Amino acid sequence: MKRTLKSYHQRLFTPAFISLWVLITIIGVFHHTRSENIRLNTIKTNIDIITSRIVNLYETRSDDQAPGYISFIDNYFSTTEYYNLCISVFDVELGAPLCSMGFPLPPPKGITPNESYKYNVNEVSIKDAFYYREKYTSDRRVAVVALMPDGGSSLNSLAGEIWFFTFLFTLGAIMSLFAYWFTGYLARNIQNLRNFVDCAVKDENFDESFEFSDDELGEISHQIINLYNARSAAIEQTEKEHAAAIKAVEDRAKHRKQVTSNLSHELKTPLGIIKGYVETILASPGIDRQIARNFLEKTQHQIFRLQDLLNDISTITRLEDGEGSILLEKVDFYSLASDLTAEISETGLNEGKKLILDIPADCYVKGNANLLSAMLLNLTKNAVIHSGGDTIGLTLLEKNDTHYRFAFYDNGNGVSEEHLPFLFDRFYRVDTGRSRKVGGTGLGLSIVRHTVTSLGGEISAKNREEGGLEIDFSLPIWTDDNKQD
Repeated sequence: MKRTLKSYHQRLFTPAFISLWVLITIIGVFHHTRSENIRLNTIKTNIDIITSRIVNLYETRSDDQAPGYISFIDNYFSTTEYYNLCISVFDVELGAPLCSMGFPLPPPKGITPNESYKYNVNEVSIKDAFYYREKYTSDRRVAVVALMPDGGSSLNSLAGEIWFFTFLFTLGAIMSLFAYWFTGYLARNIQNLRNFVDCAVKDENFDESFEFSDDELGEISHQIINLYNARSAAIEQTEKEHAAAIKAVEDRAKHRKQVTSNLSHELKTPLGIIKGYVETILASPGIDRQIARNFLEKTQHQIFRLQDLLNDISTITRLEDGEGSILLEKVDFYSLASDLTAEISETGLNEGKKLILDIPADCYVKGNANLLSAMLLNLTKNAVIHSGGDTIGLTLLEKNDTHYRFAFYDNGNGVSEEHLPFLFDRFYRVDTGRSRKVGGTGLGLSIVRHTVTSLGGEISAKNREEGGLEIDFSLPIWTDDNKQD
């Protein structure tokens, strides 16, 4: 991976580096060529000036100054790029040199040299010379010939431009470093994206603090990561929901299995009693009528118990399967509780226990009147049978923006703390022996819990400090927004 990332950086940096140094080379060559041309043209111009000056000396009859001037030129230029400049001044009529500088030059064409003038025609080639110049005085009495064999040392030329090339090289080095940094800056987005993709492919955790540049590429990179995060979150949520659904199915299957087991256990007792009484009556044709009647009454009692049990199971099943289809309406909870309390007292279901109702008259809840009546009746029966006290009450604890919270209580014995979490479970009995003697299906409080939760409330149980059991439950408040079509 690192080799690939480095290669990408190189693919960005190498063209930039090559282009930069090609440009610097072009600038250097152009500058050198231009400077060389200027230098060589300057040499030619200076040679022209020197020859014109010598001619001028002879034209103004200052020919006695010419040798001194030539000697001055020779000394002045001896350490410059003019060090190999050759100058010869000829008397045209005599064909002899008047003065010279450097090695002897042949006279111009058309001038017959003096026999005593010695020069080596092969020592210098006019054709191959860098610059050759001949100039006559206006009366053509004197000819000045100047020759530069070459354009001077190129080392001298380069020495004069060393500062420029130093500056150019330094600038190139600085720009190369900048290009390396800048291409690395551009490649960082790709590198981070590559690291991110590698982690995503391997489904590994990755550092979410990747630093991207503040540009379009950086924005695209952030969007890619955001899309991945959203996808990962969606997958994670789907997996959680799937796991929750599987667990719910497993719990439901376990719950049904437990319910079936409990139901089978609950049915065995009354069925066994019924079977025993019936078999006894059938096996004893001469049984006393009073005894037979007693057996039949007990059998009827067990049949009623079976009927109550099946009715309670049917109620719970409807509550579980039809929570979303329960008809919710405006219920005057005060009137419903008052009427039910009066009926219980009139029928004697309270078995002489005192009933206390402390609910305001304008207490309207969102619920179902039949379910709420059955719930309060189950709570009352449970308290009458199991509490051991002499007072049962229902009071409003508090009201918030959405719910009323009520307390159904008694002043009896309460229950042990270890039983409180299981009071609302199906067929759960605090005292199995006593519960069976006093009756009940073991489903009353379970029906109460399902009723409250199906209506959108919560329920819990606790022991009162002053004695007895308190069951707290909440019901939603009815508002105009709760109206159903």
